[in-house]
Amino acid sequence: MTTPETEAFLHAIGELEQALDRGREMTSRMQARIAYLREQLASGRSMREIVSAEEPPLLVQLLTESASLLHTYGTRVRRTEARAMHREGMTMDEIAHLFGVSRQRVSALLRDSGAHEPREPPPRPDDPAPRPDDPAPRPAPRPDGPEPGADDPAPRPDGPEPGPDEPAGPGR
Repeated sequence: MTTPETEAFLHAIGELEQALDRGREMTSRMQARIAYLREQLASGRSMREIVSAEEPPLLVQLLTESASLLHTYGTRVRRTEARAMHREGMTMDEIAHLFGVSRQRVSALLRDSGAHEPREPPPRPDDPAPRPDDPAPRPAPRPDGPEPGADDPAPRPDGPEPGPDEPAGPGR
């Protein structure tokens, strides 16, 4: 019999597997872009000419998308794996040792709800175009909080919004 935590982990690794497929497709596209850039630079064209004439997504955009994809689904796997092992009786210290992180990080993984993560699996490599309903990557919070007059009416009393891997609330 599997636990809900184990089922969540199995679901997360299935989504990670799909993200890795998408990552392989992006890696191929990045390698083609690298070859093209080298060829164009060797022919004497400037970076400005080359990059300005390229069709999106640019190499830097593919890098960002690839890193974001692995971060999103990797975080989900870490969280669900930690929860499944904790449910089976492993201590936070034991999990921390296996993961190579601090006990506090494991505690945050066990508390994190994952509400900031997408609910749909990543697109398959045979569907490289983003779908209109794909969520845009969320920018990282500023370390010093929002600018005065920014979208938020007032700065949060406990500092900036936590990032995807940070626990929420005071004393984080």
